[in-house]
Amino acid sequence: MKGFTLIELMIVVAIIGIMMMVTPVVFDDYIEENRLKAGINKIRYDIIYMQNLKYSSTENYQMEFKSSTGSVEVSGDKSGIEFDYVCFNDKNDDGKPDYDEDQEKNEILKDPMTKQYMMYDFDSAEYTKKEFKMIILEKVELYDKTDNQVRTAFWFDKLGELKVKNNTGIWDELEYFGENDIEHNYIELTKGNRSIKLILYPLSNDMKIEIN
Repeated sequence: MKGFTLIELMIVVAIIGIMMMVTPVVFDDYIEENRLKAGINKIRYDIIYMQNLKYSSTENYQMEFKSSTGSVEVSGDKSGIEFDYVCFNDKNDDGKPDYDEDQEKNEILKDPMTKQYMMYDFDSAEYTKKEFKMIILEKVELYDKTDNQVRTAFWFDKLGELKVKNNTGIWDELEYFGENDIEHNYIELTKGNRSIKLILYPLSNDMKIEIN
């Protein structure tokens, strides 16, 4: 019966060592990618939910995302807390999300599935799920068709067309750059060295996920 030589045993030990070094890296990448997918799908779900609300109502439903200059601030009882994005019904038409314990005055919507208020900070245990921990809302770029400026607040009109709010509070059409253009009109999340984009196509109301 032939046994293993010392060289063969050394080769096996070396292969096992390499696998033990590589496996944690691969596993970490897998976890990061899945957390990013969960985060971007949450945003996609909220956009679709807001769109469906607008179809069946005349209420002033809006979504506001953080900009390059700062996070979203909620007025009222949550004043001073910064969020990545907020879904709300702008009842008083002031363009700002207001939270109030009095439901007649409260503008923040509730997620129909979780029953939680739809104001999110991905890196906060209080305002998002653990699976989104350490995810960063890196960038939101929605181009105003009128002056080609980047906007971060939008809604859907009764026909389902995506509108963006300009500096004067007027809703303008989203600039359309073509189905194959992924450099404009997107929401990007990052975690570690991974990133993921949700690309919005305003004419068809389609959304596409790109993983980098």
